[in-house]
Amino acid sequence: MDLKQSIKGNVAILSISVKMMGDTQSQQLHENVKHTLEKGVTNIILDLKNVRLINSIGIGLIMACWSSVEKAGGQLKLANVGEKVYDVLTITELDQFFENYDSVEAALTSFSSY
Repeated sequence: MDLKQSIKGNVAILSISVKMMGDTQSQQLHENVKHTLEKGVTNIILDLKNVRLINSIGIGLIMACWSSVEKAGGQLKLANVGEKVYDVLTITELDQFFENYDSVEAALTSFSSY
């Protein structure tokens, strides 16, 4: 899994590139989120533009990230969710936990002050 991070104000943008989220390498995402929270950045956007598929491990991983961010008093938002990933989120009714945006820019502007 390739993971790139950028910080814009008080928002971290984590761009993920992996064919299927849920493989053994995906664990580094939650570690990166926890490290970001330790730095005091509590608002996070997961850019899923380059994630084609997701399995139950990947869903659990996103939920673990969401839980960590919520406990830190922040918000986790999703951007660029592909159709297959969105279908899984909808079927599992987990789409209710996440604000989903068509672009990173839209997700970024949804934070009142970044």
